[in-house]
This record gives sequence, C-alpha cells and structure tokens, in this order.
Amino acid sequence: MLRPCGRCFGPAEDASAQRKMLRSYVGAPKCWRASHRLVYAHPQCDCRDFWRSSDLLEEVASAAGVDVHYIVADVLKLEEEVLQEEAHAVIMEMGILHYFVDLTPLLEGVVARLLRPGGRLILREFHPISTKLISCGRSGKHKVDGNYFDSSLIETRVAYSKYADNDSRGKVQLRKWGLGEVVTAMAKAGLHIVMLKEEPTVKLRDAGIPKTFIIVAEKL
Repeated sequence: MLRPCGRCFGPAEDASAQRKMLRSYVGAPKCWRASHRLVYAHPQCDCRDFWRSSDLLEEVASAAGVDVHYIVADVLKLEEEVLQEEAHAVIMEMGILHYFVDLTPLLEGVVARLLRPGGRLILREFHPISTKLISCGRSGKHKVDGNYFDSSLIETRVAYSKYADNDSRGKVQLRKWGLGEVVTAMAKAGLHIVMLKEEPTVKLRDAGIPKTFIIVAEKL
C-alpha cells in the first residue's frame, strides 16, 4: 500500500470541511484494500475508487467500517462532473498502465483533470527491467532475453485466471511501457515529477534487480 504524501492531508476547521477538502481517487486492480487503508489512515478523506463491480466491495467496506464511494465505469469515459472534482491525490498501484495502449488519454484526459493544481499522482508499478528485459527460470538463473524497447502488444492470460474454475475469462493484450515512456507521458500531461524511486525485490534470487518503481508527480 502506498500512502499519499502527508502534505496533502492538512488540518481543517471542522470534519465536514476537512472531508470536502481531502479528496482522492484510487485505481488498484489487484488491491482494493488500498482505498480502505487510505480511509483508515485519514478518516477525513473523501475516497473514490474506480472498479468494475461494486456490490461485493461495498459489502466489505461496510463490514470494515470505512466509507468508500465506488465508481463503476470505464475510466476513459467518466462523466464530466467526476472529472471536475479537483482531487488532492490520485493513486494507481501495481498493474494499471499495461492495460492502456496509449497513456495520453489516461494521464492527460483523466488524471490531470481529476487533480487540482498542486494535487499529486502517486503511481507504483512493476519495473520494466523485470517485465520486459530479464526473465528468471525455475532454476533461479536470470536471462537477458527480452527487448526493452519492444512496443508491441503481448497476449497473456487474464490476471488470476489460474484460480478460476474454467478458462472462460480468456486472454488479454498488454502494452508493457518503458520507464522513459511513462515519465515523458506524465510530463506531456502537465505533471511535474517530484520523485522517482526504483525498488528492489525481497527475493534473494532477484537481489540487485529493480522489481517496482514509485513516481510522485504534481499537477502544475
């Protein structure tokens, strides 16, 4: 879970004003708990979470005692009133970008419009060195057998489909982005890079290889 920078969550005169002031959007396809943890850490935060289905998640949120508003929609086709709500933070975590064949509609058309001036995008993603360039076999030996600059779509199984009773979920095509492409797309969207941190893995066999990265970008 990646928590927003503390400066986005300052004091307010009263709870209602504070709740109105602190608005964030979460997009984390593999970790709906991100929005729950955000509200736990900052009860005054008005948290909106984009998801493909809300019934089960609303039930879980209710049982957990957190107030999260789930928006069930195509993120590239959000209603105009949603895009004008001036969020303090937009959070995207682990497995977002590779579902988009073009980052401009997402970063410029959605993220930049959700954020107020000074608002921040907080992105944590898989590092392209590990997803595009280096592979690791069962023996634990690494191979540099990929093409970091490959821009083609890669067909693979839908995430977590191995846990399904059948293979009805089918396959999906992914666009694996390079780090330079991500940073450039953010800059074109009017987002100023505040921090770029590359993270190692906890696995000893992958020591020295970047597995994930974090970018914090502020809307100018």
